[in-house]
This record gives sequence, structure tokens and C-alpha cells, in this order.
Amino acid sequence: MVLLVYLIGVAPTVAGVGLMLIIFYINLKLGKLSGKLEKKNLGYASARMGIMNEIINGIKVGACVLPVAVSPTVSSLLCVHSFSCV
Repeated sequence: MVLLVYLIGVAPTVAGVGLMLIIFYINLKLGKLSGKLEKKNLGYASARMGIMNEIINGIKVGACVLPVAVSPTVSSLLCVHSFSCV
């Protein structure tokens, strides 16, 4: 930094360092804001995943329970080939 002062002078060196500090501060604030928004977005995604999980589990239960009323043979074939019925 001393070499920079000798090379371009005191005023431009102070202005450059000041500008670097301002940009660092702005970057810090934007990073914090980005982190908050990312956490909020992850909360929404988690809620969506929970809802989709419930829907898929409901489809699995319906696919294993409903064919039993029609024919036990068809039910066992469906459950063996597609997924296990519990």
C-alpha cells in the first residue's frame, strides 16, 4: 500500500480503499439477504415435498387396498410387480 501511495498519490489511494470498503459492505448485506431468502425458499420446498409424499403414499395404499375387493389374485399380481403392499 505504501508503494501505491508513492505511485498514484494519497487521495486516489484513500478513494480506492474507501470504495473497496463500501463494495465489501454492500456485498455483505446482499449475502445476508440471499441467505434469508434461501432459507425461506427451502421451507416452501420442504412443505411441497411433504404434501407430495402424502399424495404418493395415499396412491400406494389405494392401489393395494382397492383391488382386493375385486379379486385377490389381481391384487397379489399388482403388488408383486409394481411395489410391495404393507
